[in-house]
Amino acid sequence: MIRWWRTVLPSSQYVGLFVLAILTIEAFAMYDQLMNNWRNPVVEIHYPRDFLLIACAFAYGIFRASAFSPFLRNEYRDWLLTTPWRYGKPLPLGPLRLIPQDVFIVLFLVILGLYRPPEPQLIIRIPFVFLFAYTLCSIFSFVVARHWFVMYVLAFGLTSTPLLLFLPFGYAEVAIVLLYTVAWLGFREILINLPVQADTFTTNFNYSFLMDAETEARYTNKLGNPFDQLRPDLPPWQLPRWHGVMISLLIGTFYYSGLSVISLASGQPGVMDDIAFGNFPMMCMMIFVAFGVYLVTMTNNHLPPLSLLGRLRTGRLLIPSYDRVYSPALGILTVVSLASEQWWNRGQNFAITSTACLIVCGMCLLVFTPNLAEWQLTSSCRIGMGALGKQSALQAQQQKKNDQQLASSG
Repeated sequence: MIRWWRTVLPSSQYVGLFVLAILTIEAFAMYDQLMNNWRNPVVEIHYPRDFLLIACAFAYGIFRASAFSPFLRNEYRDWLLTTPWRYGKPLPLGPLRLIPQDVFIVLFLVILGLYRPPEPQLIIRIPFVFLFAYTLCSIFSFVVARHWFVMYVLAFGLTSTPLLLFLPFGYAEVAIVLLYTVAWLGFREILINLPVQADTFTTNFNYSFLMDAETEARYTNKLGNPFDQLRPDLPPWQLPRWHGVMISLLIGTFYYSGLSVISLASGQPGVMDDIAFGNFPMMCMMIFVAFGVYLVTMTNNHLPPLSLLGRLRTGRLLIPSYDRVYSPALGILTVVSLASEQWWNRGQNFAITSTACLIVCGMCLLVFTPNLAEWQLTSSCRIGMGALGKQSALQAQQQKKNDQQLASSG
């Protein structure tokens, strides 16, 4: 029986800490009752217990999605590929999908919270919290596996699902179960094709978004000798445009869902627009900061051919080959100006307007930008000494690695 439970339970020290915390809270509640001649219902004292149960359900969901995942543990995945394991056999470290033990553990947390709960609606949401955490952590596995369709379905679904918590019980639970089903179908497909798709997995989340598997292999010297020495020069990182579209839409969905949750929680009409009005200056500042980061990243050690004074003296106010790097600024300034006019006039449905402004500005920065490699190679820029020094250092470091590989192979 103990072995049956230990299949999915965390380590004993975490279980012991949980039991100790629950017993401490209950002991304090009994002491409070004793001091009040057992007449105090101690309902309020159980608030810390209920929040502890919800936090434990969330942490357990994260644990279940990460501890047994061969996608988030590189050593585990590499070892698994050297074994004759195939889909249909149990995973060596434990099941990735949810099993009956998980149901009993979550049900046990619910039963603990049903003893004099100050807010019963919080306790009945414990299964939702567990599945939400499990699905949220599963997103990182699909990023590693470059399974983008399932990743974005889960991301958009989890962003919108909290809105269903304000509907009668059952709507949010059905939605989160459907998202878990999508996650498991994605896991199933990856596990079936694990030996074939192993080379497409990434070891770095940034690499997963910015480059495909072949480009990452060049960056991380996975091609082997002599292919690493014969490879072309490494191109600058560039986020694919379709990723930029999806990330911009995801940011807008998250922003609008946050406004909606705050509005529904307050129970007052018009709160969403009021919050959007109040946060609009901060949102504009963050957009301009993001543009500054983009500009520094693009023009790092790639200086304009003429300074501002030189442009004024020569009359060349516009240098198209270089100045196209500033093209996102035109879209950002236009969109922010249109939204600012409605903000100044306290226009209606400003929450929708600010969300659209955020999405379009995100696309200006992530989609409607010149290709980094093409711009650096074709623009009439001046190469700074920092770029040359950095390039020389990288070449020296790469040459050292090549010499070590040749020495070890010889």
